[in-house]
Amino acid sequence: MSLQSTFPHDIQVTFFTIHQLDTSIIVDVDIEAKDIILALEVTENELNVEQVQSYLKSHFLLSINDTPTDLTYQNFKIAEQHIEIQGVVLGMNEKIENIAIQNNCFLNIENHSNIIELKLNQQERDFLMDIERTSINVSF
Repeated sequence: MSLQSTFPHDIQVTFFTIHQLDTSIIVDVDIEAKDIILALEVTENELNVEQVQSYLKSHFLLSINDTPTDLTYQNFKIAEQHIEIQGVVLGMNEKIENIAIQNNCFLNIENHSNIIELKLNQQERDFLMDIERTSINVSF
């Protein structure tokens, strides 16, 4: 894996976009590579997909209609100093009435924020999560 050592961005933010596709819930995650390297305390050369998956599984929790989900992470790619990975929940046949998110990703990085973009039930809503706000509950 080759990541440049210099990172041009000066804001610390990760995007989590949650949407539904047929009977699946999709969570598209866009992470600055330097943030996951700092959070995992590894070098660029040591970073691998399993570490990213494990980190997200323990720091980003999602419940839909009061039922905890088990996200399966796939489609890992590195593009221009960003890591993109997709979490998937299969078999979501019911209408989404509420969603609860626990997110403490990268909060060991000073001034880091997570942006949650919900695109569900013909609605689009955005939420800022940071050290002071690590959980949200949204009803539709």
